[in-house]
Amino acid sequence: MYRKKGNNLHLLEVRQSNIPNAGLGLFARVNIPFNTRLGYYKGKLLSSDSVRRVKDNSYLFMLNIGGRSYYLDAKNKKYSNILRYVNGVRESMVNMITYQYDKKIWYKTTRDILEGDELLMDYGENYEWKKN
Repeated sequence: MYRKKGNNLHLLEVRQSNIPNAGLGLFARVNIPFNTRLGYYKGKLLSSDSVRRVKDNSYLFMLNIGGRSYYLDAKNKKYSNILRYVNGVRESMVNMITYQYDKKIWYKTTRDILEGDELLMDYGENYEWKKN
């Protein structure tokens, strides 16, 4: 049911997050094994100059191409995929990581994921956590 390489977005579904005030989240439709590559973050590619004009940075992901910083903006659903719904948590609840390979940001599981589990990642040290 899952592919070791490529796109496994068919294993996932969007629904209300278990995290208070987080909105939507991404969940496993089936059990997903450890180290499964789920797919890559899709968005409109922006330069460092053009990203300064972005008003809502909640769907931005930074990547490095040829030693320069670029950003993927997944705010517009037309340019994105369901990986935009992965919510961030602090370390203890994380069950997936991201990594850059070539010019894409890939998502991969860090443990076995059970059907119905919400997929969660650490947004990184530069993320400003909102105080509730």
